[in-house]
Amino acid sequence: MDEHAEQILLTPAEALAAVTAWELQGTLLALALRRMETMGTFGTDGSVSMKAWLREYARMTDQGAGDLLATGRFLDNNAAFAEAAVTGQLSGGQVSLARRLGKPKHASLLAAQQHELVQTLAALDINDTAASAVHWRDKADALLDEGEPPIEQPCELTLARTLDERLHGHLISPGPMVANAPAGPRRTTFTTTGLSP
Repeated sequence: MDEHAEQILLTPAEALAAVTAWELQGTLLALALRRMETMGTFGTDGSVSMKAWLREYARMTDQGAGDLLATGRFLDNNAAFAEAAVTGQLSGGQVSLARRLGKPKHASLLAAQQHELVQTLAALDINDTAASAVHWRDKADALLDEGEPPIEQPCELTLARTLDERLHGHLISPGPMVANAPAGPRRTTFTTTGLSP
């Protein structure tokens, strides 16, 4: 370890510069791996996916490879975020939070609003970035869901057969099961008789 002492014993300013360089390298690597993925060059040795290639040759976990590839895909699909990540306008942590917005449901809205969103996030710390990303997602969901019928919450039914061959159950409903009942979840217990084995 002695030969690495200068790289390990850093001042706060040197550590911050090292983190910035590390994040830039990670961004460029994510984009490079995305390029390999789209070109299919990972398959020359028979690997069936980029993740499988990283697991086999880079000895990465599925989660580590998945995160790296997801970042590359997000940046590849959102040029404003890619530019902000490469120039250091957004930190790696901010890009990770923004990546959660890159779901297919939000793709068209994000494509249209990514430049403004990058400008907003660039001025924020990590906590405010997280809050802003959630706020954007909630507004996007409301806009996309406008006019859609409300989704009914599911009921839950649990059944168990007793020793005397009766069926005992619990039905949990998110709302009233009869007209004019008070609002709120309702739980109904029932037992049936005469079941055949």
